[in-house]
Amino acid sequence: MDKDYPHTRAGAASRKRALPEDICRAISMDLKERGLTHEKAATLLGKENARSVSNQISGKRPFGKNSAALYAKTFGYEMPYLLYGIGDLKKKTSSKKLLESTSGTHRTVSWAKYMELKRKVDRLERVVAESETKTAIAVSLSAYDK
Repeated sequence: MDKDYPHTRAGAASRKRALPEDICRAISMDLKERGLTHEKAATLLGKENARSVSNQISGKRPFGKNSAALYAKTFGYEMPYLLYGIGDLKKKTSSKKLLESTSGTHRTVSWAKYMELKRKVDRLERVVAESETKTAIAVSLSAYDK
């Protein structure tokens, strides 16, 4: 009998669908992995405030076709998962190489490659900041020597 009701746990399991709270939990975890707050996610989605993102991620407002398409385009999520809980949250990518871009000035990379590049940039920024601090200390110490 529960199979007729996909919103129940037994019905969802029989159809291999994620429940709405599971969909919300998966999105929330993915945004945390990416280091995105609701505010940053709202900015990426082109929303005016973070409340609309919070409401969708918490399950207070379900995904419609337009919002699912926006999340899919922005974060690489699968629309059937957002709308119906079918399949996986993220699109499967088999290639870790740079993907061909539709824009002449930008390149599209896999999420793993992006995170690797981001860690390298963060490390370089720390090195530059330390170097600037050391230079400032050296300059201030040389002023006392005079």
